[in-house]
Amino acid sequence: MIFVTVLYLAFLVSPILLLLVGSFGEVWSNTLLPDGLTTRWYAEVAADPSFRRAFVTSLSVVAMTCALNALVGLPLAYAIHAGEHRGMRFAVRLATLMPIAAPELVLAFGFILVFSSDAAPWLGSFWLLVVAHVVLTLPYTVTTLVADMDQLRLGEF
Repeated sequence: MIFVTVLYLAFLVSPILLLLVGSFGEVWSNTLLPDGLTTRWYAEVAADPSFRRAFVTSLSVVAMTCALNALVGLPLAYAIHAGEHRGMRFAVRLATLMPIAAPELVLAFGFILVFSSDAAPWLGSFWLLVVAHVVLTLPYTVTTLVADMDQLRLGEF
């Protein structure tokens, strides 16, 4: 059993290792390993202003998404956990899981339709990215927190 696990782990890790080795290669064609070593590729990517802008935007979206998930998800999870009426608790939990049930492509088209109108012209903005990521990640945050609160029996005296 351990042999199979190690073999499976090697299968999963080998593409990542080959990509890492190849990223330092000067030329890599028709060989198992690349010829020569260089860090030129990393210097070119770091010097590219569009990459830097995209990288900073990605980090900003992640930071804002995490902050909003904590600010919204924790009180929502506690409200679901502490809810006394089982039917209402189930309904709210089901509502929080709705973004998982809809495919991401459907959600993306919905965001485009809603936020490209004159009433909410957010299309292409930083805040639309943040809102979209919060909508996609909030169900996972709430589900995890409610399960932890149930396990810890938080709020029961």
